[in-house]
Amino acid sequence: MRFLIDAMLPPGVAEDLLANGHEAVTPEGLGAQDLSDEQLVDIATAEGRVIVTENASDFAYCRFGRSLPASPSRNTSDRIDSSGVSIPASL
Repeated sequence: MRFLIDAMLPPGVAEDLLANGHEAVTPEGLGAQDLSDEQLVDIATAEGRVIVTENASDFAYCRFGRSLPASPSRNTSDRIDSSGVSIPASL
């Protein structure tokens, strides 16, 4: 799979995906910084990439003009490990 890793995530996410045989880039890796969410959606669409982010509702707004409902399965105090897996705050 081809991924575009949002700049808000640590570079280790892209590195882990690369190590597991996927193609993963960051905006910095594309030579770009401070791209808007709309620009990231355009790049991902043009290159056939899946966006990996913590704020999917912002990207849904860019694409569909509306936000996604908050996920009931993820608490905002959860943390994300280097591979992008949500770790409950209770652990």
